[in-house]
Amino acid sequence: MKKFILLLVLIMSANASEKYIVDTAHSNAYYKAVSDVLFVGSDEIIGINKSLRGELTILNKRMQGTVFIDSGKFDSQSGKRDEHVKEILNHSKYPYIKFTLLKERQNKGKVYLKGKLFINGVSKEIEFAVKKRVSQNSISYRGKISIKYKDFNITAPTLAGIIKQAKESIEIGAKIKFKRIK
Repeated sequence: MKKFILLLVLIMSANASEKYIVDTAHSNAYYKAVSDVLFVGSDEIIGINKSLRGELTILNKRMQGTVFIDSGKFDSQSGKRDEHVKEILNHSKYPYIKFTLLKERQNKGKVYLKGKLFINGVSKEIEFAVKKRVSQNSISYRGKISIKYKDFNITAPTLAGIIKQAKESIEIGAKIKFKRIK
């Protein structure tokens, strides 16, 4: 009987899962857009979003999770521009940008996340390097990726037609801290 109980405990612990949720106070996402200004140089615009939610589950060392970013909550310190970003991201139809984690892998000491990025009704599989930090009750990721507007059916923003034209790609990134709940 003791052997059976010990075996049962081992099986249960082998299948134990850990659950985490996004620590909203310590997480954010951003975009960094660079635009060419007519014959003068370039301009950089950064919008920060602190409206994230999501969860992460680890079962038998396999991770899966989803993070949602409210597509209408980017703050670039220009209300007019933020409203334009909201329109560009089609917030009324797609209120969230979503990243679904499919796999975490390590290669030559670096950590990579592979998943599906959903923006403006389009889902694309991506992989990017991250910095990962693990403590007793949390897991944090910090990473960035460059994407092309057209890959997500977005027209690159302009100001007055040709005076200011965004480059064809944009940097998006995040710092996401998950806190353990189970």
